[in-house]
Amino acid sequence: RTNVYNDVFNITVADGIASINGFRLGGRSSPHSVEWSEINAAWGQALLLLQTVARRLSYDFLDYKLIPMGSYSRIERVSDSATSYELFGSGDMYLGRLFQNRRFDAAMVAYLACLDQIAQLIMSLSPQLRLPYKIEQDKVGGLSIKPQLGGDEVWTKACKNALLDARWALAFASSYATTAD
Repeated sequence: RTNVYNDVFNITVADGIASINGFRLGGRSSPHSVEWSEINAAWGQALLLLQTVARRLSYDFLDYKLIPMGSYSRIERVSDSATSYELFGSGDMYLGRLFQNRRFDAAMVAYLACLDQIAQLIMSLSPQLRLPYKIEQDKVGGLSIKPQLGGDEVWTKACKNALLDARWALAFASSYATTAD
């Protein structure tokens, strides 16, 4: 039986870096030197995956609205429509970018919060299942998703953990039978 979700969201790991549909998520430092445009595209695909899983499970996120827009995706807070977190970054570190980088950090933490909501739903539907990498606030598998806190190597591993958790959720959602099926 063909699983269209696996074809649409192809997640792999090579050289310690996870990728989705060929876009690597992490690996900013050498020897990989992944460009921000590729990382941003990966985040866009990851956000679309999360939205797809939520729709498949008929789930509405608590306090977040996902806005997948390719390399310029963002997450909005429902309780404060003026708050929008950009799920894309850049390597620029001048003063004006520091504020944007904090919003990028906040967007990645919001992504983890939404992924954790989906994981909690899945584990309530199938109590025997466990998330591969536990999510706690800004950490996934014990590693911070914020690049400034742990450096590129830790951030790359945290991104890999998040993407593998998303793949786990996708696997469940793809086999989940709803009453509409």
